Amino acid sequence: MGASTSKNGYGARGPTLGDCQRLWDTLVTEYVTDLKLAFEFQEAKMPSYIARIVCWSPGLDPETGGPRDHIWATKEISQGYEAITYIQLYDLLINAYRKITDHLGGQTELPLSGG
Repeated sequence: MGASTSKNGYGARGPTLGDCQRLWDTLVTEYVTDLKLAFEFQEAKMPSYIARIVCWSPGLDPETGGPRDHIWATKEISQGYEAITYIQLYDLLINAYRKITDHLGGQTELPLSGG
């Protein structure tokens, strides 16, 4: 008897680490070869601490020509979680995929970091 699957084709428990790896490989081989993930701690909003994962690539500011990061997706992680789940990671990567393909298709402007 096979495992049950949801309507999106993944196991009933969500995407696996392998699903995350395949999506990451697609992003860095077919779209943005210098794509990176960063983990950042945000200013505490007492009583909670917040961190975020950022999917970004180095780039140039279209106005000044100087360096400016392209922020493709972010995912906040709130206090109360002991681990980052595959679902959270996959969600971050699929949001980056959508923003990258929308930008490359001319539907959205280049996402720049602040500053």
